[in-house]
Amino acid sequence: MEIPHGEPRDIHLREGLEASAESFNEPLHIPLGVTTENEHKTIDLLEEHHALVGGATGSGKSNFLASVICSLAVNYSPDLVKMSLLDPKGIDFGRFEPLPQVDTYLDTGEQCVEYLEGLLESELEDRRDLLQEMGASSVQEYNQLAESRDIDRIPYRVIIIDEYADLIMALSDTQQEFEDAVGRLAQIGRALGYSILLATQRPDANIVSGNIKTNFNCRISFELPSNTDSRVILDQPGAEDLEGAGDMIALTSAGDEHHLQSYLLRPEDALTIRAHITSDD
Repeated sequence: MEIPHGEPRDIHLREGLEASAESFNEPLHIPLGVTTENEHKTIDLLEEHHALVGGATGSGKSNFLASVICSLAVNYSPDLVKMSLLDPKGIDFGRFEPLPQVDTYLDTGEQCVEYLEGLLESELEDRRDLLQEMGASSVQEYNQLAESRDIDRIPYRVIIIDEYADLIMALSDTQQEFEDAVGRLAQIGRALGYSILLATQRPDANIVSGNIKTNFNCRISFELPSNTDSRVILDQPGAEDLEGAGDMIALTSAGDEHHLQSYLLRPEDALTIRAHITSDD
């Protein structure tokens, strides 16, 4: 993909949320950014299911993940979406723990392994039983039926895992268990209302394995150091030519390819959003 270069633009998240307001009327859209043709883009997690996100330090990856968290909190109520934030660095996601949509915040590797295994052993089975009782084939179908019958919906669960490579490397004794849990959850969680955003600043083909990539057809990359790193995330070169500061490439599961500038979320804006939502809760 030819990357047209230009000065990075500061396009604030609020502008993106307003421009794509109609998309957010339906679950479960998240903002991407603005294309080189000045078109605002979102993706629907109910179609994409899961996304693999890569980006070096300073590329805009962390800002993008924070924008996704804020957008989900602004646009969808806690009875429609729950978020699980797995942050092994314990730095980027802690400020979002008070949001009512965030019911899980973990900052150690061992906690993350136990949590995902617990989902597989209990919550997924509970959801499967509810779908079977309703005669629904997916959470989306269940929720449509639930509205007509005036019963509680099953909330979609978005699991955001940051610094996946660092997390795997820190789990000296349970690396394989964690990778297996992520892979199984991605595979069987689609119909059960689970979406995973798996992010790393250090793509490594031995860590972001074929087993993981098979279940993550949506790929999002910010600037990466090399052609090899780009191929780990996108299966093609290009991310090494991005210019940082939110310059990104997104590939959808349908094969659409977009070069975008992601939205800027300033720290003070994130705190304002958090204060507004928690005061209304």
